[in-house]
Amino acid sequence: MTITNVTDDNFEEKVLNSPKPFLLRFTADWCGPCKALAPIVESISNEMNEVEFGVMDIDKNPNVPIRPEFSVRGIPTCAIIVSKEVKSLKVGMTTKQDFVKWIKENI
Repeated sequence: MTITNVTDDNFEEKVLNSPKPFLLRFTADWCGPCKALAPIVESISNEMNEVEFGVMDIDKNPNVPIRPEFSVRGIPTCAIIVSKEVKSLKVGMTTKQDFVKWIKENI
């Protein structure tokens, strides 16, 4: 499944108006753990059709990550948004199995 590039400009359209639960991964080019997590999320996105996946570079898009519902203070941070509401945040690197479990518990 395609991972959507989310920006400050298309955030509402792509994430908040998504008909499915949306997993948004906050990242930055300089972040080693972000680079390690990327293939895990990509693999999961190919297996879970019931969730939309997106990625947002916090250096290029600084407005969404500082919104109170996200308050991103460390990366990688992932958020599950369901019906315009942040259901859960996960900060840091994790295994694929733990990541899938976290998604299933929150969608």
